[in-house]
Amino acid sequence: MLVERISAAHRDNYGVYGVRKMWHALRRDRIDIGQEHTARLMRLAGVSGKGRSPITTRSPQHA
Repeated sequence: MLVERISAAHRDNYGVYGVRKMWHALRRDRIDIGQEHTARLMRLAGVSGKGRSPITTRSPQHA
């Protein structure tokens, strides 16, 4: 049941929700679930977030 709910929420949000946002969305829907459990069910459903790496520094421009 939860895997279907996660797949639907992921599809409804353009496939960009990662574990953290999916967990918050499920909590808003009054589903008491842990973040690790959400991650496990997302892997089982075959969905993942958009995925991006943080930019921590910028390299200098060489002329």
